[in-house]
Amino acid sequence: MKFLVLGDLHGRKPKLKNGFDAIISPGDFADNFTRKYKFKAVRLSKKQNKNVSWTDLVGKRKAELLSRKEDKSGREVMEHLNSLNKKVYFVPGNYEPEMPKLRNINKRLKNLVNCHMRLVTLKDYCIIGYGYSSYPEIPQHEQDRHRYKDYIPQMKKDYIYAISKLSRLFLKAKKPVIFITHNPPFNTALDIVYWKGSPRYGEHLGSVVAKEMIEAFKPIVCCSGHMHEHLACCKMKGTLCINPGKNIRKKIILDLEGTKAKANLTPCPKS
Repeated sequence: MKFLVLGDLHGRKPKLKNGFDAIISPGDFADNFTRKYKFKAVRLSKKQNKNVSWTDLVGKRKAELLSRKEDKSGREVMEHLNSLNKKVYFVPGNYEPEMPKLRNINKRLKNLVNCHMRLVTLKDYCIIGYGYSSYPEIPQHEQDRHRYKDYIPQMKKDYIYAISKLSRLFLKAKKPVIFITHNPPFNTALDIVYWKGSPRYGEHLGSVVAKEMIEAFKPIVCCSGHMHEHLACCKMKGTLCINPGKNIRKKIILDLEGTKAKANLTPCPKS
């Protein structure tokens, strides 16, 4: 089976041709109009050693306008993908609306299958999805442990819930698993921030949950996004991990045959 694997589209509507059976997307359909403010908030958080919200920088009214603008652009991209008459298996990224709103958008788009926290069965494979995550679920860096100290109890509860829910899904899977995550697994060659314009340059910021699921259940492939600068693959405990980056020019094909997975991506140097 051949999948076209898309990267974070962020408002772009790629022109796609045949040569694949279905599409995998790690989310972030919406354009990132709020990105510069979010990065500014991260820089201030590091400087002041406390959590600064981007909405406080722009004010409530502008934040709502920008968020609505992003939601509209994301909906338009989803409608474009739906019109291609190919099944699109996706998880929401950190630029998608929360589930109630996303579910209302998705119910009109019959070709888009939201795999977040679900087990989706195909003919020869199972898909398990884990979306939204954009940072380690449990802070892995000292500055984050201090900055988010008031939020850590809730973070731990959310982490335990995600591990428990996903573990049950993996245990139910009776066929080889395709794991779709928004954020790459933590502490791998695919989760390092290489872009020097980022306030988190040089750091590993992947998903701890994704890493633990791969180590425990060894899906045949993990498709992720979020880290725009990556366009590569790596192996983790026998699982092929791929990240198509913020890319629409190169056609990334995931070719599955039984329990063997390969993609037309260059292996990433070890971190």
